[in-house]
Order: sequence, then C-alpha cells, then structure tokens
Amino acid sequence: IFGISFSDAETYCRWYSKRTGVPVRLPTEIEWEKAARGADGRLYPWGDQFDPLFCKMAGSRSGAATPERVGSYRVDCSVHGIYDLAGLVREYCDSAFSKDERLRIVRGGSYLTNSEVGCRVTRRQSVRRDEPSLERGFRIVRDVPESQGSRERRLVRPQF
Repeated sequence: IFGISFSDAETYCRWYSKRTGVPVRLPTEIEWEKAARGADGRLYPWGDQFDPLFCKMAGSRSGAATPERVGSYRVDCSVHGIYDLAGLVREYCDSAFSKDERLRIVRGGSYLTNSEVGCRVTRRQSVRRDEPSLERGFRIVRDVPESQGSRERRLVRPQF
C-alpha cells in the first residue's frame, strides 16, 4: 500500500496484530537495510551495478512514471528474496531520523526516483510522521517467537 503516512502504517500494524493475533510491526532502519543489502553490503538488492531497467523508477519505462504491481521487476530482489527495495515506493522504517520523534526514516527508491543514487539501498530520507505521500509505503515484519529454534525459521517468498 502507498499514499499513507508513517502514523497510518503504525495504526495498520496495531489493527492487523489485534485482528489476527499475529504481532507485526514496521522494520527498524537496521532491519530494512540488512534485508536489502544482505551480508555483503551491496549498493542495490541485486549487486553493485545499476541499470534503470532493474527496478521501478522514473527511468524504467517511457512515459509518465506510475506505480506497478509488486514483483514486476524480478531483478529488484534481495538475497533474502524480498522484492522492490530499490524501486516502486520508499518504505517507512520505525526509526527516528534525529532526536525529533516527529521525523521518521524512509528507505529505498520509488517510481518517481530519477537518479541512480536515489535507488541505492543506502539512501535514507527524513519525513514527517503524519505527512502522507503517494511515493511512500511500507512493509511489515514479525518477530519469530523465542520458543521456535532458528532451524524452524523459513523464508516465505511471494508467488507472482
């Protein structure tokens, strides 16, 4: 989903957790970056070389920049199997940008990003927590209960 504020994303996480009984939250900035860069510290989810056709950004297709379906850019996938971290929409992280708690962090590029640097997974920006944008969205994470061993963890990849 996109076109919402950070506060809206937090509210959704609380609602979903209450409705399903599965606690979910927004990722921290460190979690988001690890998911995007992998252990080798790459600049883009796919590696260190940029190509505008690898992710959904302003230069990906001719014509007006518009969002597309999640997973449309198969190369924009991290080593952990997570799609659309360099493009599509910038994503909220549950980390303060500074001592001012009203400023939150967004990571990644968006369908309106027009530069290679803007699509790097190292790129971070501050946003006001109550300011919605059609360029920003979120993904949710859940913690594995401590009773489950690391051998029971598994990656769930979306099917497109």
